[in-house]
Amino acid sequence: KGGGSQDRGFVSIPELALRQQRNRLLVDGAYASPTGTADLDALAAITSFFTVPSMGVHPDDARSHLNEAEAIFAWLADYRPQEFPGKIDREAASRGLAIYAKRCAVCHGTLEWNDGRPRLMDFPDWVGDVGTDTLRSEAFSPALADAVRKSSYARLISVRIGEGYAAPPLAGLWASAPYLHNGSVQSLAALINPRERMSRFMVGGHALDWNKMGLRVNADGSYPVGYKQFSTPQWVDTRQPGLGNRGHEFGSDLSSADRRALLEFLKLL
Repeated sequence: KGGGSQDRGFVSIPELALRQQRNRLLVDGAYASPTGTADLDALAAITSFFTVPSMGVHPDDARSHLNEAEAIFAWLADYRPQEFPGKIDREAASRGLAIYAKRCAVCHGTLEWNDGRPRLMDFPDWVGDVGTDTLRSEAFSPALADAVRKSSYARLISVRIGEGYAAPPLAGLWASAPYLHNGSVQSLAALINPRERMSRFMVGGHALDWNKMGLRVNADGSYPVGYKQFSTPQWVDTRQPGLGNRGHEFGSDLSSADRRALLEFLKLL
């Protein structure tokens, strides 16, 4: 997350499953398919353009890598995330499906669940404002948008800014803590119950909490005594610019039983 000491446009790396369902990429949906459809050619064009800011490649050179980008999306079409390795209360999960359909599907997509893993039947590719930290979306300036529109990618990418953040497909959600676009919420339990959100916590080389579906941390956000992290952790301080943990409070009025049922269902994705 982040690109340097002065970088405030933090982005938490998401699970890759079902990315090919999107017709707008980046957390703010700024790069969109000109046709408005999630076809392979359009997604590959957007992805090849990512090498321009990340690797300093000239836009004309980036276009020569369209075939490689298409191969990536062809692989993603067959990719499936690892199944949740802990216990799942399937009776509670069945109740959670109804809660998901009522509270979540309009933004994150309609799911069908008969047996095994739920299937994404329809994905709206919703982008909007849910009250989360705005700094990342504001970082994509009109000047940057104009530069993209004047490049050789003008006919391949529709640049749309200032609309908020994209609601992603939720496959493999259990494994991708921390949550929100900037990784500012330590668990799914805290995402749907904002009172549990921590102001500071460690991330990196972390273990996962199967019950809360997120980082396994102490009450002060530190790792449990004796835990040996597999990489160097850092502290996420949600009071810092770009790391605010407010917003997306759609589960705040659910009962404890309904929140638990929703979590059990989300384990299946």
